[in-house]
Amino acid sequence: GVPPKPPGTPGGWRARWLTRLTIYGALFALYTLAPLAARLTWLCEITTHFRAQYAALLALAALVLALGRRRAPALIFLLFAAWHGAALVPALVAAKTPAAPGQRPVTVVSYNVFSGNATLPQAALYLKDAAPDILMIYEVSPAVLVGLKLAELGYEPLASEPRGDNYGLALYVKAGGAAVPVPGTARIEHFGSDSIGTAVARFTVDGRPLAVAGVHAAVPTSDDSVARRDATLHAAARWVKAQGGAGLVAGDFNATPYTPVFGDVLKEHGMANGGDGFGPAVSWPAWFWPLGIPIDNLLVTPGLAVLARDFGPPSGSDHRPLAFTVAL
Repeated sequence: GVPPKPPGTPGGWRARWLTRLTIYGALFALYTLAPLAARLTWLCEITTHFRAQYAALLALAALVLALGRRRAPALIFLLFAAWHGAALVPALVAAKTPAAPGQRPVTVVSYNVFSGNATLPQAALYLKDAAPDILMIYEVSPAVLVGLKLAELGYEPLASEPRGDNYGLALYVKAGGAAVPVPGTARIEHFGSDSIGTAVARFTVDGRPLAVAGVHAAVPTSDDSVARRDATLHAAARWVKAQGGAGLVAGDFNATPYTPVFGDVLKEHGMANGGDGFGPAVSWPAWFWPLGIPIDNLLVTPGLAVLARDFGPPSGSDHRPLAFTVAL
């Protein structure tokens, strides 16, 4: 037989590195099975958010091993990568609902501005350029509202709850825009006993009803906070469905489409992911896209066409604002 190459030769180094890659890759692949236990504990639930990163790293490892003729581990890693990549398929290929003739578009921005934002004039400039008909903002404090100067941009307040923590929020409408608020319907709703509010309102668009809920759900850092977050998302979707007609839920979900609650809300309340078909998204953290995940999301009722979805510049926030256009 052929004697093994001495440890100092290039071939020996290559063999050892491929072996290490196989071992570390196998451990990483096993770690990426944690999302299967997401309903059991928040420690596993938090791992569901990074399916795109898992797919990319495992596919890269598979490629390197295949080039090194380690075909068996390369195939295994490729299968893991395909499994994680399958979670991204709806964002890539889901069919969009086209606007019907005569439907009027409505633009909406859902923006976590960050309570410590030191460049609020930049955020205000983005909002001026985006000019949404409906504006939902989160992490709102009195200082944030003063700094954004929304009245100068032509926005009228509908409901607001400024706070000293990260859960203040506000809902605005563009004066003379496509969305006309129904008097007496806008408020900050505290569903159940939750101290975190949800901004809700009903609008009409050329006489057609549109129900809107803006949420900033709890950060999932314990089993209790996961339950609070999930309850907020279910309650917001339930409120929208109860209004009848078209409706949407948007905001900082602190949950990606890969979490169990996301699918549960879609199934239980008959809603759709408004981001499907527009490609994978990264909304947070805005300052480091390789670890970015889509926690700012949009849910829509059947028949509400999503014509566009985009993410704007963070403008001092750790989130990128979610901007979208719907038609009803």
